[in-house]
Formats: sequence, structure tokens, C-alpha cells
Amino acid sequence: MSIFDQYTRKAPPQEAHPVEKEAAPVVKAPYQAYAADAPRTKVTRLMLRYPDGTLGLMAYAYLIEAISTSHEFLSLVFTNCIITLEGRNLTKLLNLLQEERILEMYCFDPRQHEASDADEALIIDMERRSLQEMARSKVRAEAE
Repeated sequence: MSIFDQYTRKAPPQEAHPVEKEAAPVVKAPYQAYAADAPRTKVTRLMLRYPDGTLGLMAYAYLIEAISTSHEFLSLVFTNCIITLEGRNLTKLLNLLQEERILEMYCFDPRQHEASDADEALIIDMERRSLQEMARSKVRAEAE
């Protein structure tokens, strides 16, 4: 359980007799794993849109390392946490990260996005683990 869970909104109670509304046609937006811009001369921040709807901003100044073990995994090591991305063609993001050109990263949501081309980057999961969470996991693993 994340410390941020205490701030998530709970779903409102359901009505006893829900009123049926006419369903609007679903319009899906084209999916892009990231939004990029020209390199900046000032410190920029990277916006992360997690699968559960949580938004996060991370300063590029605290990005220590980016590690890709295959095109399906990319980890961004910051001074206080590690953001792990899972998807496909994620190594394409490395050059853009190096130049601090990525402004936002998004997870693919099939309810909102049309599928992208097979050769485009696709993020299907994004996980943030703080250093404290990783230390607790290590202590538990050593105790077992």
C-alpha cells in the first residue's frame, strides 16, 4: 500500500434506482506514449500519468540513470525513487530523455486510446517505488 493511497478519492455511493442515460458514442484518442518538446535551457520536469490516474512531476535534475534491460522495460532512477516502465519499444525514449525533451509519459488505456503502430513506443504499466519501499522489501526478503 502506497502512502498516496490515503489521498485517493473514493467512489460515490451508487443510487438505489439509477437513472439510465443515453450512452454517448465512445471516441478514442490516438495513443502516444509520450509528449516531446525541444530541449530547454532551464530545469524541466517530467510529468508521469500512472495507470490509476495519479499524476506525478519529477525534476530532470534528479534523474540519475535510465536503465533498459530490453525494449520492454525501462527504469528511471531518481534520487528518491525508481520509476519502472513496461511496454514495447521503450528504448526509443532514451535519446529523448537524454536531451530532456520528454515532457509527459502516459500509460496506454484501451478505453481511451486507439492502438498505436507496432513500431511506436507503448507504455502498458508504470510503477513508482520509493527508496523506503525498496528497503522494506529487502529487509522482509532477508528475514524470510
